[in-house]
Amino acid sequence: MPLAFSELRLEKSGRNENRALKTVLACDMFTAAYYVMPLLFFLPFVAQRGQWIAAAFVPLGCIIPFAVMPLLYALVHRFDPLLFGRYHLFMPISAFLAAFSFVEFWSADDGALGAVRIALGFSVLTIAAVTYRYCSFSVRVRLTDCGIAKPSPVMLIFSAVGGAAGVGAVIGFYFYDPDTVFINAAYVVAGVCVILAMVQYLTSFYYIPKLSGKRVQSVKSVFRAFFGGLNVRLFVSSALAVAAFSTVLALAVSVCSELPSYAFTSVAAVAAGGFIGGSFLCVKLVKRRSRLLTAVMIGLLVVSAALFALTQMFVLLDSVPIYSLVASAALCGVGTALAFRQMRLRFLSIKPHVTSGVAHILIELACGAGTAIAFAAAVAVGGAVAANGGDMMLYVYGFASAVVLGIASVVTSRIRRSAPPMPDELSYEPTAAVHDIGAAG
Repeated sequence: MPLAFSELRLEKSGRNENRALKTVLACDMFTAAYYVMPLLFFLPFVAQRGQWIAAAFVPLGCIIPFAVMPLLYALVHRFDPLLFGRYHLFMPISAFLAAFSFVEFWSADDGALGAVRIALGFSVLTIAAVTYRYCSFSVRVRLTDCGIAKPSPVMLIFSAVGGAAGVGAVIGFYFYDPDTVFINAAYVVAGVCVILAMVQYLTSFYYIPKLSGKRVQSVKSVFRAFFGGLNVRLFVSSALAVAAFSTVLALAVSVCSELPSYAFTSVAAVAAGGFIGGSFLCVKLVKRRSRLLTAVMIGLLVVSAALFALTQMFVLLDSVPIYSLVASAALCGVGTALAFRQMRLRFLSIKPHVTSGVAHILIELACGAGTAIAFAAAVAVGGAVAANGGDMMLYVYGFASAVVLGIASVVTSRIRRSAPPMPDELSYEPTAAVHDIGAAG
């Protein structure tokens, strides 16, 4: 009996240790705040600073990783320090660089230096954030069973908390001091991200073995490994779907920033809450792509965009129904979660010879491409509104363009009802057999 009790206690201790390890390894998902804050509050921030010319360069910050990430991927796998291993040198460096550039971006003023901070800070932020999330993903799939196909509940929770923290910090500091709301929120978010990154780094450093061996590749072979096996039509369709909902979210919060503060805060909070709740439901319920889900996604997009566009009519009548705005934000948040889920299911059936690590980066790049399109549309509309003396009716064209992007995403996709494979993740050594993420497709 004592022996059985001790074995049970050891087994329970092992389960608790494994659960704690999974929790710590998901800390990088908190960086969702790096995406949520710029998406929702970029236009109000630029309008406050008057930096419309600098804002026009921000979409480039989402496109630059297309050229940089293949090179960084090759550098990570070619660099093999004995002390740190393959990922544990780049992980903290990229985490600190992402936090620093995030603060620099939101600390911009209305001068020439502020324009440089906006344009350059966002470019560095996207590259550093993608690199950090890739290194963390590579460590996580080697220590747990959580990958692209099977995101763990802890990962979703960290992502939800990160997005909610970004929105909550802005709302909290808005009522404290509207003039310094963005930089104060940036300090809080960046500080928490750095702390969680160091916890993740110190915990996983002693768990994963130091990977030996190098992948010596030419620049041509690296880009071929990234983009040679990519289904371009699938990629474009996914990026357009993300761009459609991102455009609605960016324009909606910007419109509501011109209204009383309760509308501004309510729309941002409800949109984030709808996305968080929708993400949990989609992971649990949506297991395959289908025409019905695509129709639901487009329906949510059209309804939410139309309700926000009708807001302009109520503004002219000096009567803004807050319940209509809240309902629109909730529908848009749920639709965004469905678009992201559909995109992940699509990327599980891309062409063979694309490993899960490359697929993870391609998903990040697709999100970046969609965000770049959304930022370009939002800046065009916001700049036109500012140049025409605050003509708010111009926002209607922005919401209409979001619907056009959603329809284009359906037209460019080939919707087939198919359950994606559940791929095995990468092995420890680069010379070992690597399972293709699209081999079963």
